[in-house]
Amino acid sequence: MNEHLENLQNLTLRASGEFLGNRWEFRGDIIGDSEHHWISYIGPDYYTEGGGSGAPLPFATDIYRKTYGHIGACGWSGGWERKWLWRIHKPGFVNGVVSRKVAKVFVFFKNEASEEALIIESGHPDVQFFLLPYLPKIQWIEIVALDAEGYELDRALS
Repeated sequence: MNEHLENLQNLTLRASGEFLGNRWEFRGDIIGDSEHHWISYIGPDYYTEGGGSGAPLPFATDIYRKTYGHIGACGWSGGWERKWLWRIHKPGFVNGVVSRKVAKVFVFFKNEASEEALIIESGHPDVQFFLLPYLPKIQWIEIVALDAEGYELDRALS
């Protein structure tokens, strides 16, 4: 394993929980102007880990959407594998950073369902993490950030 990945595994534990009866952990820190994260998920037949980094400050401008400055680096992980004749969908995670003005983050899926993501303390005065475990067999299509009164602040497309 390379040194960058080993360093990601040692980030501050920010949140943990269960999804589909199995434990997950989210580690992350804001270092300089970049977010760094590491997500672990232990399933019955597999162990999934993944990490990465992005630049939340200033919030990234994406050529595919207009940016209002409240959703920063965001991404997703997950997928499936074939086991014998069955396709096994491994849980995935939609995650990233949002500004401190954001009170709620909703993730919308292709099947028209939506779920509220967790907002996680980052230790940084300007940004906070968000995270949503999900099954990638239903693709997410949009992330919407709302303020405390429920007004839309920003949105990002997959």
